[in-house]
Amino acid sequence: RSEAGFTIIEFMVAVGLLSVLMLAITTSFTFQQQTYVVVDQVAEAKQNVRVVADLMERELRNAGYLVPDTGIACGVDDVNGPDKLYVSDASALVDLGTLPSALLTAPLGAVVENPGAAAGGGSPTLTLSTLDIDNVAGADFSVGSGLILADRNAASTAVACGTITNIGGGAASVPVQVDLDNGTGGLPPGAELVAVPAIVYEVIGGQLRRNGIALV
Repeated sequence: RSEAGFTIIEFMVAVGLLSVLMLAITTSFTFQQQTYVVVDQVAEAKQNVRVVADLMERELRNAGYLVPDTGIACGVDDVNGPDKLYVSDASALVDLGTLPSALLTAPLGAVVENPGAAAGGGSPTLTLSTLDIDNVAGADFSVGSGLILADRNAASTAVACGTITNIGGGAASVPVQVDLDNGTGGLPPGAELVAVPAIVYEVIGGQLRRNGIALV
Protein backbone atom coordinates (compact mmCIF):
# COMPACT_ATOMS: atom_id res chain seq x y z
CA ARG A 1 0.00 0.00 0.00
CA SER A 2 1.34 3.49 -0.90
CA GLU A 3 1.89 5.80 2.14
CA ALA A 4 2.85 9.55 2.04
CA GLY A 5 4.86 11.29 4.81
CA PHE A 6 7.84 13.50 5.66
CA THR A 7 11.39 12.36 5.41
CA ILE A 8 13.76 13.11 8.27
CA ILE A 9 15.50 15.73 6.10
CA GLU A 10 12.24 17.52 5.37
CA PHE A 11 11.35 17.43 9.05
CA MET A 12 14.73 18.89 10.09
CA VAL A 13 14.45 21.65 7.46
CA ALA A 14 10.97 22.55 8.71
CA VAL A 15 12.17 22.64 12.33
CA GLY A 16 15.14 24.83 11.33
CA LEU A 17 12.98 27.29 9.44
CA LEU A 18 10.52 27.45 12.35
CA SER A 19 13.39 28.07 14.78
CA VAL A 20 14.73 30.94 12.66
CA LEU A 21 11.24 32.46 12.47
CA MET A 22 10.70 32.18 16.23
CA LEU A 23 14.14 33.71 16.90
CA ALA A 24 13.33 36.66 14.63
CA ILE A 25 9.97 37.21 16.33
CA THR A 26 11.50 36.94 19.81
CA THR A 27 14.33 39.35 18.93
CA SER A 28 11.87 41.86 17.51
CA PHE A 29 9.64 41.63 20.59
CA THR A 30 12.62 42.02 22.94
CA PHE A 31 13.90 45.05 21.02
CA GLN A 32 10.48 46.68 21.09
CA GLN A 33 10.14 46.02 24.81
CA GLN A 34 13.57 47.51 25.52
CA THR A 35 12.75 50.52 23.36
CA TYR A 36 9.51 51.06 25.26
CA VAL A 37 11.33 50.88 28.60
CA VAL A 38 14.00 53.37 27.48
CA VAL A 39 11.44 55.80 26.05
CA ASP A 40 9.39 55.54 29.25
CA GLN A 41 12.49 56.21 31.39
CA VAL A 42 13.51 59.18 29.25
CA ALA A 43 10.00 60.62 29.47
CA GLU A 44 9.99 60.19 33.25
CA ALA A 45 13.44 61.78 33.55
CA LYS A 46 12.33 64.75 31.43
CA GLN A 47 9.23 65.16 33.57
CA ASN A 48 11.29 65.06 36.77
CA VAL A 49 13.74 67.63 35.40
CA ARG A 50 10.83 69.84 34.32
CA VAL A 51 9.29 69.69 37.81
CA VAL A 52 12.63 70.51 39.46
CA ALA A 53 13.31 73.33 36.99
CA ASP A 54 9.88 74.82 37.69
CA LEU A 55 10.51 74.58 41.43
CA MET A 56 13.92 76.27 41.19
CA GLU A 57 12.60 78.95 38.84
CA ARG A 58 9.74 79.79 41.21
CA GLU A 59 12.05 79.95 44.23
CA LEU A 60 14.64 82.07 42.41
CA ARG A 61 11.98 84.47 41.12
CA ASN A 62 10.56 84.92 44.64
CA ALA A 63 13.96 85.29 46.34
CA GLY A 64 14.22 88.58 48.20
CA TYR A 65 10.55 88.73 49.18
CA LEU A 66 10.23 91.04 52.24
CA VAL A 67 13.87 90.55 53.34
CA PRO A 68 16.93 92.84 53.27
CA ASP A 69 18.64 93.32 49.92
CA THR A 70 21.81 91.61 51.14
CA GLY A 71 19.74 88.62 52.29
CA ILE A 72 18.41 87.71 48.86
CA ALA A 73 21.11 85.19 47.92
CA CYS A 74 24.49 83.92 48.98
CA GLY A 75 26.83 81.84 46.81
CA VAL A 76 29.67 79.72 48.16
CA ASP A 77 32.60 78.63 45.98
CA ASP A 78 34.12 75.87 48.11
CA VAL A 79 37.40 74.37 46.89
CA ASN A 80 37.15 71.53 49.45
CA GLY A 81 33.50 70.61 48.97
CA PRO A 82 30.40 71.18 46.88
CA ASP A 83 29.54 74.69 45.76
CA LYS A 84 26.32 75.98 47.29
CA LEU A 85 23.65 78.49 46.46
CA TYR A 86 21.48 79.94 49.20
CA VAL A 87 18.33 81.85 48.25
CA SER A 88 15.87 83.44 50.65
CA ASP A 89 12.85 81.22 51.23
CA ALA A 90 9.76 83.20 50.27
CA SER A 91 7.52 80.18 50.95
CA ALA A 92 8.33 80.45 54.66
CA LEU A 93 6.63 83.86 54.79
CA VAL A 94 2.99 84.84 54.50
CA ASP A 95 1.58 86.94 51.68
CA LEU A 96 1.81 90.70 51.96
CA GLY A 97 -1.90 91.16 52.62
CA THR A 98 -1.72 88.95 55.72
CA LEU A 99 1.42 90.52 57.18
CA PRO A 100 0.81 92.69 60.26
CA SER A 101 1.21 96.35 59.33
CA ALA A 102 3.64 96.89 62.21
CA LEU A 103 6.19 94.72 60.39
CA LEU A 104 6.11 96.72 57.16
CA THR A 105 8.43 99.42 58.48
CA ALA A 106 11.61 97.39 57.84
CA PRO A 107 12.75 94.28 55.97
CA LEU A 108 11.98 91.05 57.80
CA GLY A 109 14.59 89.03 59.65
CA ALA A 110 15.36 87.56 63.05
CA VAL A 111 17.76 89.87 64.90
CA VAL A 112 21.03 88.14 65.79
CA GLU A 113 21.63 89.08 69.42
CA ASN A 114 25.28 87.94 69.40
CA PRO A 115 26.51 89.08 65.94
CA GLY A 116 30.17 88.73 66.92
CA ALA A 117 29.76 84.92 66.97
CA ALA A 118 29.28 84.91 63.20
CA ALA A 119 32.39 86.91 62.36
CA GLY A 120 34.76 84.00 61.83
CA GLY A 121 32.43 81.40 60.31
CA GLY A 122 32.69 77.83 61.53
CA SER A 123 29.83 76.34 63.55
CA PRO A 124 28.74 79.02 66.00
CA THR A 125 25.58 79.07 68.06
CA LEU A 126 23.69 82.23 67.16
CA THR A 127 21.04 83.68 69.43
CA LEU A 128 18.04 84.75 67.33
CA SER A 129 15.37 87.08 68.67
CA THR A 130 12.67 84.81 67.19
CA LEU A 131 12.07 81.87 64.86
CA ASP A 132 8.94 83.51 63.44
CA ILE A 133 9.90 86.65 61.54
CA ASP A 134 6.43 87.33 60.10
CA ASN A 135 4.46 86.75 63.32
CA VAL A 136 1.86 84.67 61.49
CA ALA A 137 2.80 81.23 60.20
CA GLY A 138 4.86 79.69 62.99
CA ALA A 139 8.59 78.91 62.85
CA ASP A 140 10.28 80.11 59.66
CA PHE A 141 13.59 78.34 60.36
CA SER A 142 14.12 74.58 60.49
CA VAL A 143 16.98 72.12 60.93
CA GLY A 144 18.52 71.19 57.57
CA SER A 145 17.45 74.35 55.82
CA GLY A 146 19.62 77.33 55.03
CA LEU A 147 20.13 80.67 56.73
CA ILE A 148 21.47 83.94 55.34
CA LEU A 149 22.91 86.61 57.62
CA ALA A 150 22.34 90.14 56.34
CA ASP A 151 22.67 93.72 57.53
CA ARG A 152 19.18 95.20 57.76
CA ASN A 153 20.55 98.76 57.73
CA ALA A 154 22.87 98.57 54.70
CA ALA A 155 22.68 97.34 51.13
CA SER A 156 26.40 96.75 50.64
CA THR A 157 27.56 94.85 53.71
CA ALA A 158 28.93 91.38 52.93
CA VAL A 159 26.69 88.51 53.95
CA ALA A 160 27.29 85.09 55.45
CA CYS A 161 25.33 81.91 54.99
CA GLY A 162 25.15 78.37 56.28
CA THR A 163 22.99 75.37 57.17
CA ILE A 164 21.07 75.05 60.42
CA THR A 165 22.14 71.98 62.38
CA ASN A 166 20.28 72.48 65.65
CA ILE A 167 17.59 74.70 67.16
CA GLY A 168 17.14 75.18 70.87
CA GLY A 169 13.91 75.72 72.76
CA GLY A 170 12.05 78.90 73.52
CA ALA A 171 10.01 81.45 71.62
CA ALA A 172 12.49 84.31 72.05
CA SER A 173 16.29 84.51 72.27
CA VAL A 174 16.51 81.10 70.62
CA PRO A 175 19.93 79.42 70.32
CA VAL A 176 20.46 78.20 66.76
CA GLN A 177 23.58 76.30 65.74
CA VAL A 178 24.66 77.00 62.17
CA ASP A 179 27.35 75.42 60.01
CA LEU A 180 28.52 78.62 58.32
CA ASP A 181 30.25 78.41 54.93
CA ASN A 182 31.72 81.87 55.48
CA GLY A 183 31.74 84.50 58.18
CA THR A 184 30.66 88.14 58.32
CA GLY A 185 34.20 89.26 59.04
CA GLY A 186 32.92 91.96 61.33
CA LEU A 187 30.20 94.57 60.89
CA PRO A 188 30.35 98.34 60.38
CA PRO A 189 28.98 100.76 63.00
CA GLY A 190 25.21 100.93 62.96
CA ALA A 191 24.79 97.49 61.42
CA GLU A 192 21.91 95.29 62.48
CA LEU A 193 22.60 91.65 61.69
CA VAL A 194 19.48 89.62 60.97
CA ALA A 195 18.92 86.01 59.95
CA VAL A 196 16.84 85.22 56.88
CA PRO A 197 15.37 81.73 56.24
CA ALA A 198 16.89 80.29 53.09
CA ILE A 199 16.92 77.31 50.75
CA VAL A 200 20.28 75.72 50.04
CA TYR A 201 21.06 74.08 46.70
CA GLU A 202 24.16 71.94 46.23
CA VAL A 203 25.48 69.19 43.98
CA ILE A 204 26.91 66.14 45.76
CA GLY A 205 27.90 62.91 44.00
CA GLY A 206 25.98 63.79 40.85
CA GLN A 207 22.83 64.64 42.81
CA LEU A 208 21.20 68.05 42.94
CA ARG A 209 20.06 68.50 46.54
CA ARG A 210 17.67 70.99 48.10
CA ASN A 211 18.06 71.39 51.87
CA GLY A 212 19.93 68.08 51.88
CA ILE A 213 17.25 66.13 49.99
CA ALA A 214 18.10 64.78 46.52
CA LEU A 215 15.97 66.22 43.72
CA VAL A 216 17.73 64.86 40.63
